[in-house]
Order: sequence, then structure tokens, then C-alpha cells
Amino acid sequence: MNLKGDLMSFFSRISRKIEEVNTGKAAPQELSDELYLNESKAEEIWHDMQPNLVSNVVKAVDDSVERAFIFVDFSGDATIETFFQVDGEIVSWEQLTNSRYVDKIQNQLMVQAQDIADYVNGLFKQEGRSKIKYAELQYEAASGAWFSHTIYEGADGSEISREKILSGWYDLLKTEVPKYALDSDEKLPWFPN
Repeated sequence: MNLKGDLMSFFSRISRKIEEVNTGKAAPQELSDELYLNESKAEEIWHDMQPNLVSNVVKAVDDSVERAFIFVDFSGDATIETFFQVDGEIVSWEQLTNSRYVDKIQNQLMVQAQDIADYVNGLFKQEGRSKIKYAELQYEAASGAWFSHTIYEGADGSEISREKILSGWYDLLKTEVPKYALDSDEKLPWFPN
């Protein structure tokens, strides 16, 4: 472990997150996610990629979307699936009424899945660490808050099939969304919990 480099990375992440909190782009609770010394370059790169992934999904649609949810399967044929909260309802990307959004998601975002998975998991493999199996990300438009949940190979939940975890999260969110204000600054539940 390169202590000096890890400390610099740590302070850089904290500074970035404090600025995001101060400008209202991040919830104060997100600071706790940054309070660790990162022992892994792969973890740091994955952590830095997540807001870009969220941003790309959000840019593909307009401000009528209240929340965005992103599911990435890093295994085998990697995929990115998205669904959204629109007018209080959870809808998959294919159900969006604007065909431009559907086209952007399908032809600009989803095609990046394999490259992202190969790159990130290649870094984890180089470090001799467990690779990522699944990632779930969520974004709340009113507050600008985003949250992530990563499931690594061999961890609880990694044995669940892509279809089951995706449909389980989708169904759970359909039930839970009404319980959260649009500007709640709170993460909604993950599946599996």
C-alpha cells in the first residue's frame, strides 16, 4: 500500500465531496461514504466512474424524470439497465414515451456496458481482488443526491441471477417509492437488502 498516495486520494475525495455538499449537489450523509482510506486503485477508479454513469443516464432524459435507477451486470455479457420514476411511477427505459430518450439509452448508454465491465473488472483482477458482479445506482433529481451499491463476486446476493435481481429491485422500488419525498436526500432500498 502506498500510504502517501492513498492519503492524497483520501483527501482529494473528501475535498470533492465537501464541495458537492456545500453547493447542494450531494447530501451531507454522503460524506460518510468517503471516510475511508482506499487500499485499491480499482475501487477508486470504480468510485470515480459512478457519478459519470449516473450523469450519462440523467442526460439521456429530461427533467420530467424524478429519479433514475441504474443496474449494471458486470458478469458474462455485461448489461446496463435503467428505469425511472416519472410522475410517481416506476417505468423501465423502454416504457418512456419520448422515443429520443429510448434511442439515446439503447444506442449510446447500453452499448458501453461491456467496455465498462471489462475495464473495471480487469483492474480488480490485476489487484487480485474480487471482481464486481452487480452494481445498483440511484439518482434523485430534486436534491441531486446519488447513491450506489456494489455486489462483488462471492458476496451475499452475487448468486442471484441478473433477471431475478433486476426484477426484484424494480418490484421493491414500485412499492417503496410512495414512502419517499421527491427531495428526501435518502437512498431507496436495494435488492437484495
